[in-house]
Amino acid sequence: MVSRRQLFQLAQGCLVAVAVPGKLFAAASKAGAALTWSQTSWQSVLNSTFAVSSPAGATNWLTLLSVEDMPAPAYQSPVANIQAATPVFETFALNFSGSGEDLPQGTYSFDHQLTGQFQLFIVPSGHSNYVAIISHPRNRPVRPLGL
Repeated sequence: MVSRRQLFQLAQGCLVAVAVPGKLFAAASKAGAALTWSQTSWQSVLNSTFAVSSPAGATNWLTLLSVEDMPAPAYQSPVANIQAATPVFETFALNFSGSGEDLPQGTYSFDHQLTGQFQLFIVPSGHSNYVAIISHPRNRPVRPLGL
């Protein structure tokens, strides 16, 4: 039997998997952006520099160093006797190197000549290095950056 707590934990995980790519990572700002949130699109801007605006108004410059494939999160049905379709996710890490002041973990406004302006949540991973994790269901259309 599934406890109420387990049911709520599963529901939270599903909401995060669906809401994070659309709400945190894609702010409406520039129509017609050529790139999407797919791993292939990010590889096309590898070694590009992005202007990153901090909340204080300063501009830092982050260079996309690598796009690393990550294993999709394991899915285990909370109900033992129910057959459920296993969601398939595209999950990858974006590794950036920066210049300027070190940025704390948070959501920043990124700007690039090909992608336009968009919001991205980054986490420090060493001095002037940052990582962002992108994860979205593979069977859904991938939204363009900046839309």
